[in-house]
Amino acid sequence: LFKASDYVSIDEFEQFSEVILNNDANIRALEWIPAVASAEKENFEEFAANALQQNFKIFSQNKLKLSDQLIEQTLLYPVFYIYPSTGNEKAYGLDLNTHTIKRLAMEKATSSKLSVASAPLTLIQDDLSHPGVLIFTPIFNASRLNSYGQQNLAEKENLSGFILAVVQFDRLFENIYQRSSQNNINFFIRDTSDHEGFF
Repeated sequence: LFKASDYVSIDEFEQFSEVILNNDANIRALEWIPAVASAEKENFEEFAANALQQNFKIFSQNKLKLSDQLIEQTLLYPVFYIYPSTGNEKAYGLDLNTHTIKRLAMEKATSSKLSVASAPLTLIQDDLSHPGVLIFTPIFNASRLNSYGQQNLAEKENLSGFILAVVQFDRLFENIYQRSSQNNINFFIRDTSDHEGFF
């Protein structure tokens, strides 16, 4: 949808996302994360508020150990579209570029030009009992979709933003368990994103 469209409205995004989520119970939410130049922050907030018909402010999660001045100089990557919006309202406007784990996954997705999952984390709208991963898919050379910022890359290529799939472990593990238990298969899962594996 994003690679083939000149512009994707919130209604189009929701209709498209509804089909995907109905066919994949493991995905909790889909999101559009556009690149926004810091100089365009206020203009984008006004545009997003009008598009979503609600108050919209870009805010930081403040997990990066960088000076405020350095963060101000980087591109912003706020959560703009979310489907479903119910239960995910706290994420609107969250700048994913200010969180270490999310930023690392975004950088890997950009450099590899592939979908990349983050290390396990807890979502801003959840508590610690529902960890998951964020899967970032980069969208390149789509300035028509996003006129508020582009990340300039080599070879005349620009990163316009990311499509984000939120996958939560409880749904994923339950799905795996239901399939494997029917065949008398036991399994264990180990998170190796940190030096000490978590089972």
